Amino acid sequence: MNFNIYIEVKEWEVSLLISNRIVNGGFESGQLLPFSFTGGGSSGVRIVSGNSHSGPFSARILGGSSTITLSQSVPITPGENFEFCVSLAKIGTNTSPPISIVITYRDSSSNPLATALMTNFQSGRLPNNDERDWMEIYRTTTIAPDGTTDALVQIIKSGLSNSASIVVDDVALLAVTGTGPQGPPGPQGPQGPPGPSGGGPALFVSTGPVDEFIPSKPDDFFIMDIVVTTTEANQRVLLDGYIETIAKAYADPGGFPTFDISLLYFLFRGTATSPSFLKIATVSGRHLRPDFEPPGGLFYTWTSILKGVDIPGPAGTYEYQVIVRGAGVAPFDELSCMGGLTATVYPPAAQ
Repeated sequence: MNFNIYIEVKEWEVSLLISNRIVNGGFESGQLLPFSFTGGGSSGVRIVSGNSHSGPFSARILGGSSTITLSQSVPITPGENFEFCVSLAKIGTNTSPPISIVITYRDSSSNPLATALMTNFQSGRLPNNDERDWMEIYRTTTIAPDGTTDALVQIIKSGLSNSASIVVDDVALLAVTGTGPQGPPGPQGPQGPPGPSGGGPALFVSTGPVDEFIPSKPDDFFIMDIVVTTTEANQRVLLDGYIETIAKAYADPGGFPTFDISLLYFLFRGTATSPSFLKIATVSGRHLRPDFEPPGGLFYTWTSILKGVDIPGPAGTYEYQVIVRGAGVAPFDELSCMGGLTATVYPPAAQ
């Protein structure tokens, strides 16, 4: 889908070309290609009519306990960034499953270079399309690094027992380019102070999204990890992650009108037996249960940020982990989490 927008600025005419890199994003061909999917068997993703955001068709992703990923790879060039758009909804009254949207920049050998976009929606967030409601999502990606040849766009439906099927429509990855006459040069500004040398990131890696069920009383329960390689001594590693904790509460089972949650998330370098802690996040409190049983239970959520800078020392390979420990949720509830973690390696600090 290509179209031109003409904007008149003074006596110049500027042309903006907005191109959608996704092919068949509205599924109007009546077929899934060039999208593909994994999980859910042969009926994991189907083209359907009657539940569309625009046009006659949309893609239905099967609900239930299977994790299903709908994906498409699109060609791009270094230096580009995009606006990602998609419309999502559930079918029926069952709870919608957790959804993740991940866009990854890759090289010519399909090796991941950087995460362009990662966003998550917990279960129960999508509106019911039987009522013609949609969630319209708009997100901006990061800039594609050198060596990028394509972007892998993934819409991931995580498994959740008895969850509703979802419909996907109007998927778009929009790039904007402009043409027009160059304006007159402006006056030269004063010279600024010299910046630090070699301040750019040397490496960017990421992990996630993760989707884990947490035991009721976790004891250093593993959530996720990331492996980072430094190439010289005293390089700085910026860790940036998040955890969304999701507690499922049922109506009072008799004598338990509240539930307690008490969790500690740890971000550290090394192993659980010999850690170097960078960040600790706490989720705790006492909460009332619902007075009645909503379909699928009632969900409570907490978002924790895990961010820190580490200087591991000599050049080498280092593992960073996120674990959780604590009393969990008690009693008669379910506990899970979703999250992601990125690591950026910077040169040593200037002396």
